[in-house]
Amino acid sequence: MSKDTFISIHSQSYRNTTAALLGAIYLSAIRWWTYDPELSIHTPPNSALLRKMLRSALPSSYHRPKLCSIQAALLLLQCPPEDPLNPDHTFQWGLTCQALAIGQSLGLHLDATNWAIPQ
Repeated sequence: MSKDTFISIHSQSYRNTTAALLGAIYLSAIRWWTYDPELSIHTPPNSALLRKMLRSALPSSYHRPKLCSIQAALLLLQCPPEDPLNPDHTFQWGLTCQALAIGQSLGLHLDATNWAIPQ
Protein backbone atom coordinates (compact mmCIF):
# COMPACT_ATOMS: atom_id res chain seq x y z
CA MET A 1 0.00 0.00 0.00
CA SER A 2 1.40 3.36 -0.92
CA LYS A 3 1.62 6.11 1.67
CA ASP A 4 -0.56 8.49 -0.36
CA THR A 5 -3.31 5.89 -0.80
CA PHE A 6 -3.28 5.04 2.89
CA ILE A 7 -3.39 8.68 3.98
CA SER A 8 -6.22 9.41 1.55
CA ILE A 9 -8.31 6.47 2.77
CA HIS A 10 -7.48 6.94 6.45
CA SER A 11 -8.13 10.71 6.41
CA GLN A 12 -11.73 10.13 5.31
CA SER A 13 -12.35 7.91 8.34
CA TYR A 14 -10.24 5.61 10.44
CA ARG A 15 -12.97 3.01 9.95
CA ASN A 16 -12.00 2.69 6.27
CA THR A 17 -8.87 0.81 7.32
CA THR A 18 -9.22 -2.69 8.75
CA ALA A 19 -7.87 -3.42 12.21
CA ALA A 20 -5.46 -6.00 10.80
CA LEU A 21 -3.94 -3.62 8.26
CA LEU A 22 -3.74 -0.74 10.72
CA GLY A 23 -2.10 -2.99 13.31
CA ALA A 24 0.41 -4.27 10.75
CA ILE A 25 1.27 -0.72 9.69
CA TYR A 26 1.78 0.34 13.31
CA LEU A 27 3.83 -2.74 14.14
CA SER A 28 6.11 -2.27 11.15
CA ALA A 29 6.50 1.45 11.89
CA ILE A 30 7.48 1.02 15.55
CA ARG A 31 11.10 0.27 14.66
CA TRP A 32 11.48 3.85 13.36
CA TRP A 33 9.78 5.43 16.38
CA THR A 34 13.01 6.77 17.88
CA TYR A 35 14.01 8.51 14.64
CA ASP A 36 10.95 10.78 14.55
CA PRO A 37 11.44 14.01 16.51
CA GLU A 38 7.76 14.25 17.50
CA LEU A 39 7.28 10.60 18.42
CA SER A 40 10.61 10.03 20.16
CA ILE A 41 9.58 12.13 23.16
CA HIS A 42 6.71 9.69 23.83
CA THR A 43 6.82 6.08 24.96
CA PRO A 44 6.34 3.71 22.01
CA PRO A 45 3.35 1.36 22.02
CA ASN A 46 3.77 -2.11 23.48
CA SER A 47 4.83 -4.09 20.42
CA ALA A 48 4.16 -7.47 22.07
CA LEU A 49 0.57 -6.49 22.82
CA LEU A 50 0.14 -5.01 19.34
CA ARG A 51 1.51 -8.20 17.77
CA LYS A 52 -0.88 -10.30 19.90
CA MET A 53 -3.85 -8.16 18.82
CA LEU A 54 -2.74 -8.36 15.20
CA ARG A 55 -2.44 -12.15 15.36
CA SER A 56 -6.10 -12.32 16.40
CA ALA A 57 -7.36 -9.61 14.01
CA LEU A 58 -5.67 -11.02 10.92
CA PRO A 59 -7.30 -14.48 10.90
CA SER A 60 -10.72 -12.92 11.46
CA SER A 61 -10.28 -10.99 8.21
CA TYR A 62 -9.88 -14.25 6.27
CA HIS A 63 -13.60 -14.99 6.35
CA ARG A 64 -14.24 -12.12 3.95
CA PRO A 65 -10.81 -11.68 2.35
CA LYS A 66 -9.85 -8.46 0.67
CA LEU A 67 -6.61 -7.08 -0.66
CA CYS A 68 -6.00 -5.44 2.72
CA SER A 69 -5.83 -8.93 4.29
CA ILE A 70 -2.86 -9.76 2.07
CA GLN A 71 -1.30 -6.36 2.71
CA ALA A 72 -1.54 -6.91 6.47
CA ALA A 73 -0.06 -10.40 6.20
CA LEU A 74 2.85 -9.19 4.06
CA LEU A 75 3.57 -6.31 6.44
CA LEU A 76 3.53 -8.69 9.41
CA LEU A 77 5.96 -10.98 7.59
CA GLN A 78 8.35 -8.02 7.22
CA CYS A 79 8.35 -7.23 10.94
CA PRO A 80 11.31 -8.45 12.96
CA PRO A 81 10.54 -11.44 15.19
CA GLU A 82 9.53 -10.86 18.78
CA ASP A 83 12.51 -12.86 19.99
CA PRO A 84 15.39 -12.50 17.49
CA LEU A 85 17.25 -15.43 19.06
CA ASN A 86 14.26 -17.72 18.63
CA PRO A 87 12.29 -16.72 15.52
CA ASP A 88 9.01 -18.51 14.94
CA HIS A 89 9.60 -19.94 11.46
CA THR A 90 6.50 -22.14 11.68
CA PHE A 91 4.31 -19.06 12.08
CA GLN A 92 6.09 -17.32 9.20
CA TRP A 93 5.52 -20.24 6.84
CA GLY A 94 1.90 -20.55 7.93
CA LEU A 95 1.27 -16.85 7.39
CA THR A 96 2.94 -17.02 3.97
CA CYS A 97 0.65 -19.90 2.98
CA GLN A 98 -2.40 -18.02 4.26
CA ALA A 99 -1.46 -14.94 2.22
CA LEU A 100 -1.02 -17.15 -0.85
CA ALA A 101 -4.41 -18.79 -0.29
CA ILE A 102 -6.14 -15.42 0.07
CA GLY A 103 -4.44 -14.17 -3.09
CA GLN A 104 -5.71 -17.17 -5.01
CA SER A 105 -9.22 -16.80 -3.61
CA LEU A 106 -9.18 -13.19 -4.81
CA GLY A 107 -7.94 -14.27 -8.24
CA LEU A 108 -4.53 -12.61 -8.05
CA HIS A 109 -2.95 -15.67 -9.67
CA LEU A 110 -4.95 -15.22 -12.89
CA ASP A 111 -3.50 -13.64 -16.02
CA ALA A 112 -5.43 -10.43 -16.63
CA THR A 113 -3.78 -9.61 -19.96
CA ASN A 114 -6.95 -10.14 -22.01
CA TRP A 115 -9.36 -8.58 -19.55
CA ALA A 116 -11.13 -5.39 -20.57
CA ILE A 117 -9.85 -3.28 -17.70
CA PRO A 118 -10.00 0.49 -18.34
CA GLN A 119 -6.75 2.42 -17.95
